[in-house]
Amino acid sequence: MRRFLRSLAWILALSLGGLTASAHEDVVLELKEGKLVVSAEDAADMKVPAEYLPMEYDAATHRVRIGKHVMKMIPYFTSLFPENGKYKIHFSASWYHDLDTLPPYLLIRIEPEGRQYNYHLLLNMKDLSVIQMEVALELGDGGTRYLPVDLSMVEKEMKESIKPVEEK
Repeated sequence: MRRFLRSLAWILALSLGGLTASAHEDVVLELKEGKLVVSAEDAADMKVPAEYLPMEYDAATHRVRIGKHVMKMIPYFTSLFPENGKYKIHFSASWYHDLDTLPPYLLIRIEPEGRQYNYHLLLNMKDLSVIQMEVALELGDGGTRYLPVDLSMVEKEMKESIKPVEEK
């Protein structure tokens, strides 16, 4: 019986191993001099659909733009950034995964310096609505626990913070 189970485990590992090769990975976007700007030229290599361009973030104003929508982060979100300015911010995005499961998204990860946690803000690239927010707690054993944040109290304010971009 033990030999059978070991053989079965190897068969499963080998047959499922090919699935990990095609696993989805976000496209990492880089912040330069406090700004994220993905222009049409930059996007060509990343194959970003035109409807999501330009993609911008300004660290000084906490303003996010994707395509024809712009959002100035509400105070609830800006309070996640330490006042001393000691944090790292990371961006990644995906628009080529199974859209029936999850819309195209921009992930903003805020890492306060010297803390054992960080924040994940997931935005829908189509309209900048918040898909979800969570706190990632780094556990002592090297693991991470993700805790969802209830945003129902600021839902109206979030919606009002998103505006269409006025073309000049």
